Amino acid sequence: MGALEPGGVFVFSAGGPDTAGEHTDASMGVEVYYSILGIPGIVDVINAAGCVCRHLEFDQHPQNHLFVVAQRVT
Repeated sequence: MGALEPGGVFVFSAGGPDTAGEHTDASMGVEVYYSILGIPGIVDVINAAGCVCRHLEFDQHPQNHLFVVAQRVT
């Protein structure tokens, strides 16, 4: 997000729990480890990068997964 020009938009997806954590998943055959920031952590990173969250939506019900749109303001 720091590479965006002022007004630039960043669209991404992420896990959407309320707290940070660590997980494993083998849905594609091989177990993969990953970590998540949680919604408050994602918003903190967006703000620290000089951006604002323009849209945050759960996009894969019933999975806890987010679609996020952030915009650079500084």
